[in-house]
Amino acid sequence: MSIKKILMSAVCTVFLLVSTASAENKENTEPWTAPLEAAILEGFGTRFTILLPPIEAYRIGVFSPSPGDGFGFIGNTFPASDSTREIYLGITSENFPASSAHKTAADRLNENVDRFIANMPMLKSKSSHISQDISLSQDGHPARLIRIAHENEAIRRDLLFVAADNREWRIDILYYIQEPQQRTRIDTIFSSIKIDRSNATEPVIHFDGFQPTKSFEE
Repeated sequence: MSIKKILMSAVCTVFLLVSTASAENKENTEPWTAPLEAAILEGFGTRFTILLPPIEAYRIGVFSPSPGDGFGFIGNTFPASDSTREIYLGITSENFPASSAHKTAADRLNENVDRFIANMPMLKSKSSHISQDISLSQDGHPARLIRIAHENEAIRRDLLFVAADNREWRIDILYYIQEPQQRTRIDTIFSSIKIDRSNATEPVIHFDGFQPTKSFEE
């Protein structure tokens, strides 16, 4: 299953799911108040570190259309007292096309981002629009932040694209925004990203803190 299909499924789930936090889980896993913990995604020579709320379920694998050089992660936080307070996220990494090797990292990133945005089904709807489009530096690498809002809905989708080590990283976060501090937490998650070299050749993920309790089905 592609990461696009998984994220689309997550969008449906966030509208339909009504659940409560497990009484048996004594640790704080509420997405907006629990301590952020390091999730380390490694593969194809790169280590990607990001601080996340405790993750309930996740999958890691090859979701890229180019098997062998792309991989991704899809996860969601533990259910909160209100199901609209969960956070769904996806992280993908793939090589830039060899045909663009002569261009700067920023130019290659912007080409990919523009193409991605042009093909987003939700932006073809009059009810959705880009509320922010910001170019910035993330851990010393060219990056671009896209924020998508929905008319008459509190749901938001934020995407951060980063160019590093001849690869594009995309962090895709879906959430409801009901309080100002929620946007601050999303900003904290994005700003925590670190990208380093790694000896890992196959995708693997490590959670420093709370361990996910289940995996998404294939």
